[in-house]
Amino acid sequence: MKQITLLSSIERINGAVFRRNTVLKEVTLPGSVEMLKRSAFRDCENLETVDIRAERIEIEKNVFRGCKNLFDLIIPAGSLVRKSAFIDCPMKECIMVQDDIEAIDDEE
Repeated sequence: MKQITLLSSIERINGAVFRRNTVLKEVTLPGSVEMLKRSAFRDCENLETVDIRAERIEIEKNVFRGCKNLFDLIIPAGSLVRKSAFIDCPMKECIMVQDDIEAIDDEE
């Protein structure tokens, strides 16, 4: 399963649901997805593209940690992103973050 397009009835991606999936390359998240829970795509080392179609999304910590090939991701304005969402993601400088993104520290 190299490409996934999720159903429009899904509102959140639960924690670690795709963790360590080494086959996954592309994910399309419908506008209904409001939250990516902790470590949802952690260590998906071949993940290259995430298409977020929501107007706003909350990205918890470690969601894209270890996604070494992630280079195509646009985070919508008004979103909330934990600062640790992209740890060990060397391509993070290529991730497009729109204005008005709130980056917050991780809770203890």
